[in-house]
Amino acid sequence: MSIRNLKWVRLPLVMAVILFSASGMPGLHAQDYSLKDLNEQLVMGTLWYQKSAEMRALAYQAFNLAKLIFDLDLQKGASDKKRAVIVDVDETVLDNSPYEAGLIGIDTGYPNRPVGVDRCRNGRSDTGGG
Repeated sequence: MSIRNLKWVRLPLVMAVILFSASGMPGLHAQDYSLKDLNEQLVMGTLWYQKSAEMRALAYQAFNLAKLIFDLDLQKGASDKKRAVIVDVDETVLDNSPYEAGLIGIDTGYPNRPVGVDRCRNGRSDTGGG
């Protein structure tokens, strides 16, 4: 069987050759960036999280769906065992965006500036959208 008969092999083979030959090209590496440079990527994501109606709607949708499923499970009575609700607190019920915004423009980040430090110092935390 020749390569010509295996048309599906050609494209992946060509792509692999291009990828591996391009990987040896000089370019920017992780050590070429400071934490301050990398923190700049937080600007748009943080603004979207803080100001977006879509983010708030997605949070309400997720919590409402979870409540619906939980209530249906209780109504079924399929199990006599106690139920538990387990929630990952970050970015669900607790808003981390002030921390993320605080990283923009500075040359430090997690773990050098742990997330909870600012909350503890200020004595307050905002809740998420759900």
